[in-house]
Amino acid sequence: MASTTILTFPSNLPNQQVPTFVGNGSKLEHPDLQMVFWGPNFPANGPLSVGSVMQAVNSIVTGPYMEGMKQYGYIGPVNVRQPIVNTGNPNINYPGLGLNVSQEPSVMNAVQGLVDNMVSNDTMGDVSSNHDLIVMVVIDPTIRFPQNEDGVGNITTVLGAHAKYEKPRFLAPAIRFSQGFVCTQPFGKLSAFDQFTATFSHELVESISNPFNGSGWVQTVPAPVGGAGEIGDVCNNLSCVVDGIAVQPY
Repeated sequence: MASTTILTFPSNLPNQQVPTFVGNGSKLEHPDLQMVFWGPNFPANGPLSVGSVMQAVNSIVTGPYMEGMKQYGYIGPVNVRQPIVNTGNPNINYPGLGLNVSQEPSVMNAVQGLVDNMVSNDTMGDVSSNHDLIVMVVIDPTIRFPQNEDGVGNITTVLGAHAKYEKPRFLAPAIRFSQGFVCTQPFGKLSAFDQFTATFSHELVESISNPFNGSGWVQTVPAPVGGAGEIGDVCNNLSCVVDGIAVQPY
């Protein structure tokens, strides 16, 4: 599972070293993006309304931000489907923090259940052979960011994540695509809207370059820290604005 996390790197890391990435074959040339809004606060009003978020999503995928993705095999364009709004309560409960406790799986497991339900009920249309699909779930703003604590007490805050969705079928190829989530709360100096667009952009480019967890573009040198080895992870502490939208570099 790959995540957008806020990390503080030790000063003795070779952070001036240009990282080396290796492509292992998997990438999405023509991504098919399904945005899903999940929670009772949607469709909402103001910056986090479905309309405002979708306008930002379309700006990101059609603008110059995506040009650099061509070096990773992306051809484009990104097909953006009509959004799906589910006003049900996500009901995500986190375990208490402690050494080696991760709250992130609570969100991804809930997302997996939601996506499973949509696949079973044909809510998204035929996904049986669409490996270009990316299902990105926008989490209700009442759900706080999950946190992970390592074995020595360091805590990271998870703003979003992506992972492989795979469902085996009898006498037929498995259903396989990329799924992910983005939380919608303010973080640091960023408003909830700017945090969303920055995190979404990060998860989007990593879903394209490494859609099935490790079989795409991953960092090899220097060895990535804490599993943060995708094309956006080396830029986690950076942000920029493209066409008026906050995004993360990659």
